[in-house]
Amino acid sequence: MDAARRAVRLDLGTISGPLARQILEQSASAVEAEVRRLRPALKHTQGLDADDLRSMGQIAALESYLTWDAAAGCALRTWTGRVIRWRLSEAIERAQSPERCSGATPPKALEQTYDPSEGYDASERIGWLETTVGTLAPRLRCIVAAKLRGESGSEVGRTLGVSQTVISVELTQALGTLRVQAVDDGLGEV
Repeated sequence: MDAARRAVRLDLGTISGPLARQILEQSASAVEAEVRRLRPALKHTQGLDADDLRSMGQIAALESYLTWDAAAGCALRTWTGRVIRWRLSEAIERAQSPERCSGATPPKALEQTYDPSEGYDASERIGWLETTVGTLAPRLRCIVAAKLRGESGSEVGRTLGVSQTVISVELTQALGTLRVQAVDDGLGEV
C-alpha cells in the first residue's frame, strides 16, 4: 500500500496549477473542519501542529481528486471529505504512536489493556491486536480505529456517509473476525 500511496503522491505533479488551486479552494472548508475536530488530539502528539494538519489536508484533497472513481457512486465532494479525514486521522495516530514518539503517552485503548505486571504476554497480545486489526478491510479498520478513539456510531456513520445501523453491523463483523482470529491463533477469547 505504501508504494501505491507514493505513486499517487508522485502523480500530484500532474495536476495543473489552476486546477490544483480550484481543488484547494473547494476543499478548504473540509480541511479546516477536520483540523478543528482534531485540534484537541494535537496535545498528545510531538512534532505535529495545526499547520502541519492543514498542509496534509491539502495534499489529501489533491490525492482525492486523483483517486476518485465516479463509477463507485460517491460524489467527489464526499470522497474528498473522506480522504481528508482518513489522512489526518492517520497522521494523528502515527504521531501518537509510542514507537514514533518517545515519551508520548500510549493511546487510551492500549493504556487500559496493558498492565506492566502482566509482562510479555500482555504486550504480545497488544502486538497481535495491532497486527490483526491491520488485516481487516480498510473500512472496518477505519470503524474500529474511530470507535477506539471514542467516536460514536453516528459520528463514524457521518464520516463514512452511512447510517449508524450500518456502522453497528460492520463493527460487530470486525469484532467477530478478531475473535475468530484470536481463537485460531491460540489466544482464546479476546
